[in-house]
Amino acid sequence: MSLVAVHDGVRPLVTAKMISRVLSEAGPDWGTIAARRVTDTLKEATAEGTVARTVDRAHLWRAETPQVFGRELLIDVYCRAGEEGQHGTDSAGLYERYGIPVRLVEICDPNLKLTSRSDFAIVEALLISRQEGAGR
Repeated sequence: MSLVAVHDGVRPLVTAKMISRVLSEAGPDWGTIAARRVTDTLKEATAEGTVARTVDRAHLWRAETPQVFGRELLIDVYCRAGEEGQHGTDSAGLYERYGIPVRLVEICDPNLKLTSRSDFAIVEALLISRQEGAGR
């Protein structure tokens, strides 16, 4: 089985352990993605910016990377999406669009995405902490 691992380059905290865990759950006919349970209280807003409702987080997960897919199926999904003019925010989203299962692999270690200037300071602190821990 030939697999492809997709990783978001703005997630510099990925570890070999995370990659191994997601790879271990991979198969040719489904995708696997690193994910973490949502712990925040989520609010759905109206167009006017007021709270419409509190979203039940019991079944909500944050998708992260790495994401792993069978090579042949991933190529087919991207070709099909390209022909149909479809786009996704990640490869797993395209699998979902075409009804292909995507398994969640829970990760616990930090895997932050660098999206704002303040994220850099947090990631730097985590990397320093990780280096200090490795030196013990």
